Amino acid sequence: HTVCDTQKEEIRRLKKHLLFEKTPNPLTGESGSRFNYLADHCKYTNTPGGCLELFLELKALSRDLDNVITDCRSEISGIGAIKSTIWKSLTLLTQLAWGTTPPQSYISKQGWLSTADLSLFCDFKRQAVSFYGKEEWDAFRENMFKTLPGATKLARAQAWEVMLLSVNCNSYR
Repeated sequence: HTVCDTQKEEIRRLKKHLLFEKTPNPLTGESGSRFNYLADHCKYTNTPGGCLELFLELKALSRDLDNVITDCRSEISGIGAIKSTIWKSLTLLTQLAWGTTPPQSYISKQGWLSTADLSLFCDFKRQAVSFYGKEEWDAFRENMFKTLPGATKLARAQAWEVMLLSVNCNSYR
């Protein structure tokens, strides 16, 4: 039994209710994780109030991941539920900020997201790069260019300028 085994057990214990237990989703009737339910609810409502519970849970997850010792990060990041939650959260935050049409200017690229929400985005961005590497982050970013409504109709530089992925995270640390 190693220190990393203990840390994996602790993450699983702390996030059991969010990531590892199956619960029925009142919106769809399907059984899935609480994270999936909260993410669906957030995306459906697309409001600060509708996303508050999800964002609070994600902030706690981010803090828990930051508490993992460096030697164990690769093992923790290899847990499927952790990996999918990080990438799905980054996707959702990017989509919420973008909206159904491209933002009008770089000033509006955060949409309705607050400073605290941007800090959460930056925490997950930092963790994604740390856990999975810059290459996987770059691939994720490229995929977001292709999937955001209207992004491919803009010049690449213009789309990048109004995309949440280009936010300067040094301001939110």
